[in-house]
Amino acid sequence: MVSNLSANIEREKIVKMKEILKKIHEGISVDKLREEFRSLLKFVEPWKIPLIEQELVKEGTPIEEITKLCDLHVELFREFIAGRLNIDVFPEGHPLRTLFEENMAFMRDLETLNLYFAAFINAKESAQKQTWLEKIREFLREMKSFKKHFAKSQMLLFPYLERLGITAVPKVLWTKQDEVLFKLKSLIKLFSQELPEIEKSIAQIREALNDFVRTANDMIFRENNIFFPTMAVILSDAEWYAVKLQEDRIGHYKITPAEYRPDVEPIYPFQFKKELSPEQLEKLPPEFKKMALALAVKPDYYEVRREGDIELDLGFLSIRELNAIFKALPIEITFVGADGRTRYIVNKDEQIFVRTPSVIGRKVEFCHPPRSIDIVLRIVKSFKEGRDKPAVFWAKVGDKTIYVSYIPVRDENGELLGILEVVQDLTEIKKIIESGKIPYFDVSKFIERKMSKKR
Repeated sequence: MVSNLSANIEREKIVKMKEILKKIHEGISVDKLREEFRSLLKFVEPWKIPLIEQELVKEGTPIEEITKLCDLHVELFREFIAGRLNIDVFPEGHPLRTLFEENMAFMRDLETLNLYFAAFINAKESAQKQTWLEKIREFLREMKSFKKHFAKSQMLLFPYLERLGITAVPKVLWTKQDEVLFKLKSLIKLFSQELPEIEKSIAQIREALNDFVRTANDMIFRENNIFFPTMAVILSDAEWYAVKLQEDRIGHYKITPAEYRPDVEPIYPFQFKKELSPEQLEKLPPEFKKMALALAVKPDYYEVRREGDIELDLGFLSIRELNAIFKALPIEITFVGADGRTRYIVNKDEQIFVRTPSVIGRKVEFCHPPRSIDIVLRIVKSFKEGRDKPAVFWAKVGDKTIYVSYIPVRDENGELLGILEVVQDLTEIKKIIESGKIPYFDVSKFIERKMSKKR
């Protein structure tokens, strides 16, 4: 009796939701609908909306019409998807606003994907089915780039939590993000089959699609309701500015962010030294606060810059470390300054082309046999005249296959600082490629095994 009552209540909610979506299609204001159905919207999981829309498609609502209105559907649920975070207080271009807007874009795409699938199911002719199948395949390929969204959390935001000593939350979120990408990849594989195979396994594909949509929406809910509000409390404009300066390196999901430049100096994770104040703890989402307080968190105050370190473009190294790194590289390096004098060589015990300390300070043309001086001088001249493309040569030295590159080295203003000669022994790599048996670690299979164990 209880189960029947529960099912009836659930069915009643779905019927009412269909009424809301129909009214959107009729042109009624989203704000008006939000007010009218406020109590209902609070209790409808976002992932159910695409399933309800599939029913509308079956009832004859044109799929093109529903697809065009996806933005309005997402807008309708915006308040309830992120009830703990007022994203409008953050200016355009703010990294947190960008992440939120990417989530909204992905939600819209999840909805569109479901509509395409409904159209595929309801198509009567094979040609129509094939057309919708191609649309689905292309759309899924586009959705793969959502990994950029996750990468920004993993590479730019998680380090701040780790500095606070909060390491469990990033691990859980990262695992959930991997799960979304894994299920997306599995879905792509299912839809890559030929049409007859897809029609035979349509029940399995439907289940996989619904599972992916549910998992992705759950991830978005976690980010919007727990992770983003947490970062909004923890990070100041200085930290957000540091995130902004780095986010373009990773990229964005269907968003082109505006400029965001607060009047502060950026603070990167290695510069971040904070403990959560009682006021901050009080503002944290309950789920996060519970986890943070349950663990004996110890801030990570590691000093990355030591006395005597050289500040490089991205990081700090001692002279000892720098020398050891160059020696450890599986290449030989010689650097000739802009004045044409040899300034540096990597001091390796075994060398393909022997370089000794007596080379330091020597003119570059004197370091090569007379037969090749003209070539060397032409390369140097071309770099001085603005050439950026490296000059490359292949050579046989005994039984070794050698690849030599001459690379122009310029500063941020484009001024030539010198020329780098890089010598690589590609003998073993060449053998592997020619054998056709390339050993590699398949990350996707590793994740698939992990996911299978969980199930």
